[in-house]
Amino acid sequence: MSVTGVEQVNQRLNQLISQIILEAEKGAMLTQERVVKDAKTKAPVGTPATTGIPDYIISEAYKRSVRRQSPTKREGVFTAPVVAGGWIINPNTGEMVNYAIELEYGHSRQAPQGILAPSLYESKGYFIEQVKRSIRRVK
Repeated sequence: MSVTGVEQVNQRLNQLISQIILEAEKGAMLTQERVVKDAKTKAPVGTPATTGIPDYIISEAYKRSVRRQSPTKREGVFTAPVVAGGWIINPNTGEMVNYAIELEYGHSRQAPQGILAPSLYESKGYFIEQVKRSIRRVK
């Protein structure tokens, strides 16, 4: 008994796997865009007049700091990072500060006002749907 066509089957399976991975990476990048957009809508912005809290100022800089980073692929793992924060000038003190961590997780005098974690969590279903679509597109 002899078996023929095994090599062709293996080649085709490898092509399909490569196509699925490429499509899933596209889905990850679409999800990345969605997370950035959603996080920007969640970003707290306020002044004493809008919040009723004396000396409360969170500028638009925090909202603008939400951004995509370039996707990377290392050892077969694809990442499409979303970040927020960076050094900004505190409008109250004039000093350089990075409030992103305090806003995301809170601290002893402030409750968390997370934007990234909720946006990522809410986009999980969207990402899963993108992967399913990517698998269906492979021919």
